[in-house]
Amino acid sequence: MGAQWSKFCAEVAQKVVDLVARGATRGNAAAQVGVTDRTVKLWVTKGRRNLDAVEAGGELDEYGLFVGELLRVEATITSKAGATLVELLQNGPPELRLRAATTWLKYRGGPEWRIRVE
Repeated sequence: MGAQWSKFCAEVAQKVVDLVARGATRGNAAAQVGVTDRTVKLWVTKGRRNLDAVEAGGELDEYGLFVGELLRVEATITSKAGATLVELLQNGPPELRLRAATTWLKYRGGPEWRIRVE
């Protein structure tokens, strides 16, 4: 594995955001750019704190910018995945409709549809 960063690096952070936008998890994106999952989690924690401070009148910093963009791309990919499931539910072949319905209910249908581990 390449070098490990703990200090924020805007170029590496942007690569993480770009990979997540293409469907990678945060952890996989971190590994691909040569940082630990813990480092990305630290950046996210600092970014969330900064966004909270901004709401209270503070200044947006590089961590806040990173988290804002990361949350935006995660929301976009989640919305696209949801739209794909809905499209399959409405217009897909019957064998895919069942899978789409099961997936939709498992993740979006509320606690009564989620898999229980006992």
